[in-house]
Parts: sequence; structure tokens; C-alpha cells
Amino acid sequence: MHPWGGGAVGSLGFTLAEALLTLLIISIIVALSTEIIAKYNKKLQANNMSHYWYCTRKSADGSHIQGSNFFPLPGTVSANGCVFNPPAGVQKFNVTVIGGGGGGASGYATLNPEKVYSKGTYTFSPSKDGQYYVILAGGGGGGGGNNWKCGRGDQGGRSAALIADYIPLKRSVYYSIVVGKAGTGANGSHQGGSGEDTTFSGGGLQLVAGGGGGGRRRTSNFFGCSDKGGGDPGKYSPSEGESKVNGWHGVESGNKYGAYIMYNQERNEYKADTIDVANKLPDVFKNAGCGGRGLQARGVTGCDGVAMIQHLDIFGGGGGQAGNSAFYQFKKSPGQTLVTVGKGGYGATTVDTNGKNGSATRFGYKIIAGGGSGGLTRAASASGNSFDAHGENGYRSLMPLNIADEYTTSAIALGGDAATPGENAITPGAGGGGGGSNGRTTEWSAGGNGAPGIVLVVW
Repeated sequence: MHPWGGGAVGSLGFTLAEALLTLLIISIIVALSTEIIAKYNKKLQANNMSHYWYCTRKSADGSHIQGSNFFPLPGTVSANGCVFNPPAGVQKFNVTVIGGGGGGASGYATLNPEKVYSKGTYTFSPSKDGQYYVILAGGGGGGGGNNWKCGRGDQGGRSAALIADYIPLKRSVYYSIVVGKAGTGANGSHQGGSGEDTTFSGGGLQLVAGGGGGGRRRTSNFFGCSDKGGGDPGKYSPSEGESKVNGWHGVESGNKYGAYIMYNQERNEYKADTIDVANKLPDVFKNAGCGGRGLQARGVTGCDGVAMIQHLDIFGGGGGQAGNSAFYQFKKSPGQTLVTVGKGGYGATTVDTNGKNGSATRFGYKIIAGGGSGGLTRAASASGNSFDAHGENGYRSLMPLNIADEYTTSAIALGGDAATPGENAITPGAGGGGGGSNGRTTEWSAGGNGAPGIVLVVW
């Protein structure tokens, strides 16, 4: 018999199976922990670091902020920047400094007059391929005359037709332009003269803005006075297009003013559906194509036609450049150091304007990284016959992404379109996106702000 009793060993000790199971569980836990620690140490070893501290700003020109994986925080924040306080006993520090990113440029869309033609015949060659806005108005009809026995003037002349449309033209093609003159006013009992057509042809195009007919004459007869004759309002051809308007009759609701398609100089009135077209023309041509007024003495001559060709410029703004970078390795503690983080450059907020440059970031007086340049205007253009130009994307930050846990990805600020401005950059040191534009509506958008810089200290 065993001195401690037959069942003592079984109740106080481990069986071989239990011991092996325990060792297996411990081995699994150690293996998993070792893998996690090895991965973390590999990251630290790859970057020659085990701790980091950084100072940046909340926004492009916001207040300074700091972060670290070391406790207590080895720095402080004030209104003017950050102060780095090196931990005691550490000698080697790697310092990376990134300047503020540049802001994006704004978009740009406008119609630039190339040529304005009065009555006559011309040949036109575009300065470059692209979309052109073409305005054509025929000559207006002259006002009608009257018989001396009739107590009022005759009817005013009819207006010409109007064509206002975006048309793709080619630099290698010569186009023929004929601008019609106005019809003369009538003297005595005669109808006013008809205005001439204005035409634009070449390269497969044949556009006609018809001239307006003359006003009716007023004559006397056995029963009194009556209106006779008179031409028709101008017609346009072909029928397809963006903004095309037939002419108007010279008399509406009994008045004797000549009809107009854009602007009546005598009455200082615009036609509601053609105000935008009239405002694209120089002042002396706003009333092109109007019919002459019918007067008792003599009908008034109508208004000559006009042809204007405007080149459509459509550009997106350039993206802001990334802030510059600088690196320095301290072999001994740098001591307490003032850090000033560069601001991100503002995106342009007025049409066709460069973005603002980012400002420099400083670690004391030893390490300085300049800010990125602002994006340039007209950096991206519309492709083909498109009316939209997107802004350029902002430039990616030069900041290393394997140091601080808060900054492990680098976002790109996207360029905008006519309705959406370029994005503000969010990764420290990145450039803002450029604004876009739309040529048909001449809308444009602003550029995005660049991101502030950053200082990263690793030990």
C-alpha cells in the first residue's frame, strides 16, 4: 500500500494528457503573440522607429494640433505653433518636415470675340479648331409710306430673322459671310424696302438669317384709307439649332413702330427671349435687324444685319502642387524645439485665377520645407466638342505613410466641374483640386484649398 493512500496521486497531480493539452494551449498563445509583436517590430525596424510625435494643423489655416504614441506627450501646442520636448535619455531622432500644399486654380469659360461684321461680304478663317458661338441677323425691312390724304403713317417694317448657336469650326476652312443691309423707308404711298439676308457658309455649313420685309403702304380710296402690300418677317434656315428666332411683324396692337428681334433703340426695349444674345453684341449692333417705323412724312429705314463670331474658351484649373519635404537625423537630442507648420494655400475663388501657394514648415531654425505652388489657370481644356472641362486633381502629398498610425493613406483632392468646386486636400502637404467650367453656360467653379504641412519626429 502507498504511504499517502491509494488515490492521493490522482487527485493532486496532472495526468500526462492534461499536461500536454496545457502546453499546447500555451504554445498557441505564444505563437500568436510572437507573430503580432514581430509584425509590429518589423514595422518599427523598417522605419527605424519605435515612437513618433507629430505637429500639424486642423485645416488649411487652422490652429496647430499634435499627436503621439508616446506617453506623456513630448510636446505642447500654443497659438503660434508646437514645441517638441525630446524624451530624456534618447539621443537619435529622425525628423521629417513637409510644407503646406498649394491651392487649386479656378475654372474659366468665356466667349472671346474674333470678328464682328457689318453689312458687306467677307471671308473668315478661325484662329483654331473648336466651338464657336455664331450670331447672324439679317437686314430689317423699311417702314411703309402714306398718301397725303390719310391722316397717319403706314406700318413699320418687319424684323429680320436671328440665328445664335454654337457651331464647331475648323482652322483650315475658309468661310464666306454676307451681311445683309436694311430695307429703305418708303416715300409716299409705297411699301418699305425689304432687308437682305445674312449668310454664313463653308465646310458643309449653310446658315441663312433672312431679311425682314418692308412695311405696308397706306393709300386712299373711295371708302377712305386702307393698308396694302408689305413684306413678311425674316425666316431662318436650317431649322435645327440652339437659339433661332423668326422675324416679327412691324405692327403689333396697332402701333407703327418697326418690329425688332433683339433691341429697339428708339423705345429702349429688349425682346425677352433674345436679351442674352443682344448683350453679347457690341452696343452699336444690339438693334441689328430691326424694322423701320412707319411715319406720316416718310417711312424710316430699317437696321442693317450683323454677323459676329466668338471663340468659346473652356478650361479647368490646375491642381495645387504638394508641399516640399526635408529630412534630418539628429545624432543627439535637439533639445526643446519650436515647430511652425505651414498653411495650405487657398483655392482660387475668382474666375481664371491661380491658386495660392502653401507656406513653409519649420522645425526650429535647422529644417525648413517650402510650401507647394498653387495650381495654374487653364491647365485642363475641354476635349473634342465637349462643353465641359474638369479641373486637375491636386498633387499627392510627399509625406511618408508608414510612421504615424493616423496617417497611413494618402488621399488625392479631386478636380471639380462647373457646378462642383475642386476638393480641399486632407492629407498633410497635399495640393487642392482645380475648379471646372462649362462653356455653354459660362459657369465655373473655385479651386480647393491645399492641406497644411506637418512635422514628424521618430525615435
